[in-house]
Amino acid sequence: MRSSDAYDRDAPGATVEFGIPKRLRLILARSSRWDRVRCEVGCAMSSKNAVALYEMVCLRANLARSIEKIDLQKFRRLVGVPPNVYERCDNLMRFVIRPAILEVNVLSDIGVDIHLVRSHSRAPITAVELCWGKKTGDEFRASIEERNRGKIGRKARLKALAETKSLTSSTGELV
Repeated sequence: MRSSDAYDRDAPGATVEFGIPKRLRLILARSSRWDRVRCEVGCAMSSKNAVALYEMVCLRANLARSIEKIDLQKFRRLVGVPPNVYERCDNLMRFVIRPAILEVNVLSDIGVDIHLVRSHSRAPITAVELCWGKKTGDEFRASIEERNRGKIGRKARLKALAETKSLTSSTGELV
């Protein structure tokens, strides 16, 4: 570095030039996956699986379709479940998928649901069906309010919300 370069860089009228590499421009131009991953949503989540699910849904949020079928092993990798962990699907649902769905639905501006796909009722699970949609109105406002509340007590609020939803879904009415 020459001393004149340092002098030119510190001059009051100095400008900074930057650019996007040509290869990256081509990739960005052809991409059909655009949305904004909101940092405040990811930081509000307590589970790495929920953050991974949120990022996965954000990448798909503005696509023409709102349902995607994903192979189970690929889904496990995308959500960040290590191999040979939660191999039974009921454990995967209980400890990974349901808590992640709950956090994403409560804290983000996108609603998500996951259905397990089997060839028949007793067959092993082969894929998951990921469904998503942008929130509007009261749902959107409720997610912003929850994000703005303190993290202290959030797990208890989420647990109470999950219990309320399970009571509502099993009986059809809120008990």
